[in-house]
Amino acid sequence: MTRSAKKQLIVNVGFAVLKSFFLMWSIRVADSLLAPVALGILLLFRRQGMLYGNITQLGFSQSIIKYCGVARGGEGQTLLLANMAKWVMLLSFFVCIVLAVYSDVFARWLLTDGYGGVVLWFGVYIAGMALGYLAGSSWRSQLNFVNYNLVDWLNGSLVFVICLLLYGEKNNAVIENIVATFSVGTLLSSMFFLAWFFYKYRIYEEFFTFGLRLPRYVIRYGLSRGGAAFADVGTIAIGPWLLRDDPRLSGVLIIAYSFIRVAQAAILPVAQVFAVRANSRFYNVATEERRILRVAVSAVLGGAAFSALYYVIGDSMVHLWVPESAESVHEILKHIVFFIPAVCAFYALRNYVDLKFERPVNLFFFSVAIVVYVVLEWVVRAMGFDPKVAAIVASSGMFGLFYVYVGYFIWFLAKGGGR
Repeated sequence: MTRSAKKQLIVNVGFAVLKSFFLMWSIRVADSLLAPVALGILLLFRRQGMLYGNITQLGFSQSIIKYCGVARGGEGQTLLLANMAKWVMLLSFFVCIVLAVYSDVFARWLLTDGYGGVVLWFGVYIAGMALGYLAGSSWRSQLNFVNYNLVDWLNGSLVFVICLLLYGEKNNAVIENIVATFSVGTLLSSMFFLAWFFYKYRIYEEFFTFGLRLPRYVIRYGLSRGGAAFADVGTIAIGPWLLRDDPRLSGVLIIAYSFIRVAQAAILPVAQVFAVRANSRFYNVATEERRILRVAVSAVLGGAAFSALYYVIGDSMVHLWVPESAESVHEILKHIVFFIPAVCAFYALRNYVDLKFERPVNLFFFSVAIVVYVVLEWVVRAMGFDPKVAAIVASSGMFGLFYVYVGYFIWFLAKGGGR
């Protein structure tokens, strides 16, 4: 492995550890400081902000990696980046206005009745997340993994933790103060890193020119990949959203999903580096694909070991992490922790698959997974079981599909990556 690759991996893995710690800590702080209903509403607000932020950025964060990477070469990249940013900003502004005007209406759809004041800030948070995805990918396209990770860390957990420490208390009334502060904080951090990138690479010169034109292939690729990113978050948002009339249970399910997916944090940073390099004309594709295969297999083995460990000391682990919600979280986790190996390996492969194929493979997969969840949840509830049982069964069916995906693409890479 070259010195540059080692440096990129060290940076990414180091930040992965830091971000994982803050993600878990943010949930612990929220569990300790907030009342159960407030905890559920706040976690659902954040999860849906990630969901709709992904669709608002129109998949351009993926298009930037594909068509504007440091190794892609060619002219016109500054204009392409500038116009993509204009589209995301315009759409974000539109979303902010609509949600602010119709906050009470959307509160019933997004959360539950009586939270119009919370939804009032939802557009700001969506805009912050959308611009954050754009800013992070812009830095990552130039292999600047430090700034990419800083954006992700700030928007993913650090701003949220600061707001919790400022306002957190066992009172549902604090929700509006928290969401207002961390929504604005997320937007400001995203705008700062995007402006910095535009200044450093002189993209601002193109940004302040008139025009929004984008090539069709960029739009087509971006929308398909943006749909995949939307559906990816959808797999961990659909269950809590279906439980939105019971914020306590919705929050518990989000915490359980966070535990399942936090293990991917050790895998994703390595996979991101190799996926970008495998899409580069400056690196040997076969070599990078072999590295991705090794990461995926290691993810399966490491995830299996972690799952086995959970069955031994999982109850104690959860009580140390979220003492207020431990019993309810463990009741769900003990049924779905078996799927950690598949989830870890999936995120070792996902970026590679996105960049390897023009067809939206991941969008199709996520769409099927969400449909499976919805159908199973409906069937189990129709049979008379309570919502928690329905969520466990539906989650098991959905995450079971991850094993199918992982098995196929490990085989695909083992036979040469389609070359």
